[in-house]
Amino acid sequence: MGLYNREYMRSPYPEPGNDGRQMLFTLIIINIISYFLFKKTPLALDMRGGFQPLNLLQLISAGFVHYDFWQLCFNMWGLYIFGKLVTPYMTRHKFLLLYLAGSVTGNLV
Repeated sequence: MGLYNREYMRSPYPEPGNDGRQMLFTLIIINIISYFLFKKTPLALDMRGGFQPLNLLQLISAGFVHYDFWQLCFNMWGLYIFGKLVTPYMTRHKFLLLYLAGSVTGNLV
């Protein structure tokens, strides 16, 4: 048994190429594209001005809909700053799950 095969000697970071940086940039691009596609028709809010009960699509899509260009810029800047701090420690799937969980939780509160 080699020294680096032991659990305490393994790196706590994900394998190179499997960290969340790629997912970070993918989420930023998806947010920018969804802003330009859906800026006239908000997916997150109902036309009567509120959430419909038990509509999961509204909770998820609200994380990708932005009111104006400046909100999009500041949200993506914040996502980039936060993402650069946590993505070296997370895989892509964990970072996506964190983003979606934060989006849904933020919309429920």
